[in-house]
Amino acid sequence: MSDSVMDDIEKQLLNTCEILRQLEIIVQDYETDNQGILFETINQLVECFIHLESFEKEAPQIIPFGVLEKIDEFVNPDIYTKECLETCIEKTKDIKVKTTRLELFRQTLEKEMKKNFSNIVEDYKKQVDSPDIFK
Repeated sequence: MSDSVMDDIEKQLLNTCEILRQLEIIVQDYETDNQGILFETINQLVECFIHLESFEKEAPQIIPFGVLEKIDEFVNPDIYTKECLETCIEKTKDIKVKTTRLELFRQTLEKEMKKNFSNIVEDYKKQVDSPDIFK
């Protein structure tokens, strides 16, 4: 996605926020004389949303729901992303440890099989090395 598209999206979001701010002021000080201004501002807001929706094809990025929740809770989404990455790193380390242990177990099992069941090991090796093992 190009920088110009991101700049356009940012400008449109800022414009939408400004219209929402204006709408808040109009609603707080609402009088029947302001009805035309209210409807005009609501129409501007709808136009902003339509314009934002037009960026969907140009910016098809998916924002994880957890990030949106953190934004709603007024938490910096970068902190949430960092925590997710740290969790992924920890889980990756755990998986590497498990993989290493399983490999050690396999080697030990194979060694013990050779020692105690030397006649069966050859058949085992043929099956393990065979491409048809999972058929």
